[in-house]
Amino acid sequence: VLVDGSHDIALRRLLVSHTNREDSSAGMLIHESQDVLVEECEVVEFHYIGLNVYHSDRVTVRRCYVNGSNRPDGSYATDCPDTGDTAVALRGSSHCVVENTIAETVCDGFRVDGSSSATASAAGLGSLLQGNIAIDYWSEGFRLDSDCEGQDPCQESRIVSDTVLRHDLAIEAAPSSRTTEEAFRSAGGVNNLFESCTAIDYSQVGFSLAVAADNAGIVGSSTSVVGSLAFVATAGATGFDVSSLDDWSITFSNAFGHDPGEGFPAGFDQAANGCLEVDPLLGGCPVEIGPAMRGLGPVGGDIGASIVQRSESGTPTAAPLWDPTTGQFPCGAEVPGINDVPGRRCRDVHERLGIG
Repeated sequence: VLVDGSHDIALRRLLVSHTNREDSSAGMLIHESQDVLVEECEVVEFHYIGLNVYHSDRVTVRRCYVNGSNRPDGSYATDCPDTGDTAVALRGSSHCVVENTIAETVCDGFRVDGSSSATASAAGLGSLLQGNIAIDYWSEGFRLDSDCEGQDPCQESRIVSDTVLRHDLAIEAAPSSRTTEEAFRSAGGVNNLFESCTAIDYSQVGFSLAVAADNAGIVGSSTSVVGSLAFVATAGATGFDVSSLDDWSITFSNAFGHDPGEGFPAGFDQAANGCLEVDPLLGGCPVEIGPAMRGLGPVGGDIGASIVQRSESGTPTAAPLWDPTTGQFPCGAEVPGINDVPGRRCRDVHERLGIG
């Protein structure tokens, strides 16, 4: 599906499958377009990017399900040869909203990238990711990454800035040969925020705040984390890790299940920043706030993600996201042989998340 150089477009209830593995094709590509809505669509069996928003402005992706389905590369080699590289990518795009969308069985769930060829009006600026879930990801659940390519100083249009991730969940990093398995990662940007997010069962880092070597030319790199939870069932990973940033903060957050000294950065004053290392008592439903986390966030709020109600254009509503009777996500029709495989289909993803 291609939307190219267009505006005021709505795409609803589409099923997209089997990308062309001989090139860098995406299941859905929104290219140099504005004011586009992609709602309740399903993208499966792709080798590269499921839903790619490229050099566009004001694109909304809402209640979609994107699964790489272990589709391997063809003659076109990608960074992740055994399944889809990225479920949802915002590349050199600004003022976009991605909400209540699920990414499954991919290397990277959600990415916000700068672009070396983006214009100032379509850079990685001011997007919101809210109420999304990355499950069974092989590398990173959520990633923010500028595209400086060693440029020093890095030009503004290449930098991911003023991006907010709110009430997002990364759960169950899949065992793989990948060297980086991090739930939430900022690899270089300015004034980006992780707010009320939850990372569960990652192998390396829950929240990684860093500046990658090729983004070292960013002036005033900064990332904040507030009201977020890093939780592992077995020790060996790091909760919150910081390196090379000009400015950063972690406040009203919780790290639990890590080895001593691995929950927060060395020398970090937990008490002064309202941070904890206590069992969140999540139970079996990760889309809800753990009872031990209620009232411990900023201004008497909670710690962690709540993905129970629907979001519309970034505004929470009272409407339930999950079916009140079955717990099912709002999926479209099933087509035999395309999106009906038990254990990796939209219609039973709620069971893998312990909902219903």
